[in-house]
Amino acid sequence: MLLSAIPATASVSVTGFSSTNTAAGGIGDVTINFTTDETNFGPAGGGGYAVTATLPAGMSTFGVYSAEAPCSSTTIELTPVSGFTPYCFENGRYTVANQARGGTRKVLGPGSYTLTISNVTNPNSPGEYTLSEFSVWDATSGGKNPPGGATSLNLSTYPIEITSAATPAATAVPALPLFGLLTLGGLLGLFGLRKLNK
Repeated sequence: MLLSAIPATASVSVTGFSSTNTAAGGIGDVTINFTTDETNFGPAGGGGYAVTATLPAGMSTFGVYSAEAPCSSTTIELTPVSGFTPYCFENGRYTVANQARGGTRKVLGPGSYTLTISNVTNPNSPGEYTLSEFSVWDATSGGKNPPGGATSLNLSTYPIEITSAATPAATAVPALPLFGLLTLGGLLGLFGLRKLNK
């Protein structure tokens, strides 16, 4: 068999993973930037997936997006997209898809994209956290495995650094000026002497 007859395998690479809040236990919006050369990248018809992402252990939206709903900038959003209304939901992983039982196949094609997940609660422990999984899907086969679709292999390249939660600033105790300290000492001494004289 000639090497040229072997179909090329598509790929996807995460090019950025960040959050608007990196404090332990904090809540922020997570952004995943990625590029893919998958020619047929996009959702298959009738609920086919376009993108799936699994956040690190301890990062969660606690099922708030479990119901399938149109994607939005305040929930889950894939940009840029055109020509179809993406639906988003979370079922252990965050998914951008065609509407179940209603969407038709849509090829988005190769390029650079951004997935945003809003209101994600950070882990309670400081440290470096990387995505557990990130995949693009093939609109023609409905799969994420070669030769259609792809799973990112460079997740460890882009960790989020979660830092300790900010501690409240210590409240300053007002200091007595030297004059006030001398006055207080004098008064104590005066009353102390009066008591002794009695």
